[in-house]
Amino acid sequence: MKKKLTSALAVLMAVLMVVSFSSVSVFADDAEQTSGITVTFSLMGDINHGEDGTHYGFYNWINPTQVTAESGETVADILTNVLDENNFTYNLSNGYLSSITSPGGCELGEFVNGGMSGWMYAVNGSVPMVGAAQYTPQDGDEIIWFYIDNYMNDSRCYGVGLEPEISINNLEAQWDTYHANNGVLYNSTADVEETQENFTYQLKLSSEWIKGVSDPLIVDGNIYVAVGDLLYVLDSTGEPVNGTALEGSIGYTSRLVYDDGIIVVPFVKGGLQALSAETLETLWVTGDVTLTEDSPANQQALTTLTYDDGFIYFGTACAGVSSTTSGVYRCVELLTGTTVWQHTNESSGYYWSGAAVKGNAVVFVGDDGIINSLNKKTGEVIDRLETGLNGSRSTVVIDGSTLYFTSRDGYIVSADISQDGTLGNLRTANFANTSTCTPTIAGDTIVVGGAAANYSGVLAEINKNTLEVINTVPAVADVKSAPVVDVVSDKSYVFYTANKTPGSLYMHQLGTDEAEEIYLPSSSAQNYCMASPVMDSKGHIYYTNDSGYLFSVSFVPNQEESLMGDVNGDGKISTLDAVLIQRYILEYEQLTEQQLACADLNSDGRISVADVVLVLRAVLNQ
Repeated sequence: MKKKLTSALAVLMAVLMVVSFSSVSVFADDAEQTSGITVTFSLMGDINHGEDGTHYGFYNWINPTQVTAESGETVADILTNVLDENNFTYNLSNGYLSSITSPGGCELGEFVNGGMSGWMYAVNGSVPMVGAAQYTPQDGDEIIWFYIDNYMNDSRCYGVGLEPEISINNLEAQWDTYHANNGVLYNSTADVEETQENFTYQLKLSSEWIKGVSDPLIVDGNIYVAVGDLLYVLDSTGEPVNGTALEGSIGYTSRLVYDDGIIVVPFVKGGLQALSAETLETLWVTGDVTLTEDSPANQQALTTLTYDDGFIYFGTACAGVSSTTSGVYRCVELLTGTTVWQHTNESSGYYWSGAAVKGNAVVFVGDDGIINSLNKKTGEVIDRLETGLNGSRSTVVIDGSTLYFTSRDGYIVSADISQDGTLGNLRTANFANTSTCTPTIAGDTIVVGGAAANYSGVLAEINKNTLEVINTVPAVADVKSAPVVDVVSDKSYVFYTANKTPGSLYMHQLGTDEAEEIYLPSSSAQNYCMASPVMDSKGHIYYTNDSGYLFSVSFVPNQEESLMGDVNGDGKISTLDAVLIQRYILEYEQLTEQQLACADLNSDGRISVADVVLVLRAVLNQ
């Protein structure tokens, strides 16, 4: 009997390995072989800082990439092919490269950063003594084009130190912007009753009340949060792992953005600072935003930073106590910080008014209540739609061909948006007295918060197709934050904060009539709260309140109610659970904390092949 079980187990293990590797290509395709060569190409640039500006460091405009070329093509041929493919423009004559212009319009060429600046190239670590049109590379060569500010004192001219001064590596992000993933996650660990505090971290002193605190991001498993003129990086246990001083201060609310290895921090007057997320070295810094050269009204930058296809979109407002008198919307290139275009509104501003992108259009709404659809590349107006409402301080959310946002007078607003950016079919429904909340869409349900006439709060569930308010739940105060929805099997849980001391975290299950306080800060960390919670795939929730503390909360898996070995949560143990564990071991899958607890069958505190074997034995013994 033991021999039979061992044989069966071996068969199951073999099947398991096939299934686990099913997404991995083992054999090369029988593709038609070409007669060309393959080289490694990279382009190392700088910002256009002029002769007297600040040089932060040389960094890759195009990271090292494998390029296939025809035999006999020159270094100049390969350069033009790569630049064309990546939407760069250039001036190249007889193999001499006089300038390159980035997709966003940053021109970097000879004499731009001084009388001895310009472009050079190296092959296999050496600088050839011939022009790029005269050099024919061989298969396997490494070609580096690099910009120099002064060839008299740059060792790279002699093939020394050809590595970038600033390293930019694309890190995996779990929460890369305000309202990431449109506020929805799937299969975390919210389907349990007990929560625990993982840590609290004091970001500022109580006497530093004037310092702003940003909403956090989660990148590479670490938490990035800006405070005043500092940027902190904490690991998932609350230990600082990096940090740096910023070149400006953030506003009292601040929404960072991450993409392509770069963190961008907005300053209170509209400037931006871009840093390598890995090293926190600065790439570029932009100046304050002004309305026009003749009318430099003070602008505040409090909106969401929206990233799309290499560009950042954000708005500003010249703000009073409750209204704005002007504002701009601006497009900035992520790679270089170059301002691509600026849209000016001389009568109303954009305060928390985040944008969304649909096709070739960027869409946003301001305090004047007008929906603006602009060409995202040029800033030219595609369409405008007046709502007749009291403006918006919400980030626009797009679901399919429909956009949604809230108005300051408590309406949920939707409109159709076509692929070319034209607008139509405006619809509205009232759900609160006031709202600045960004809506979250889970399936057919819009989840959004606001305040009632008596200043208590409200959380509403609204049908996204009809805008019918199907359920409202009272809150202790105005729900200014963007809710986070975690979908677990057939249940959806909403997490949100309310703008009242103690600044707790609340949870509501969609379709029910109640919400519960799932985390209460300690007395020293209690304060008002306008911040939005963020969440990773393991169910860890991070948020801040006006006390200047960062909180980390998670759910405690109830192992007594969980079937050990039932990793996928379908109520039984099967080979599917073994496959899931194996894929986790191979780093093809991520597991939640509750799944990890169910997968650790031998209770040794780690997930290994031994747990896979135990699952398969349990299957055989059923």
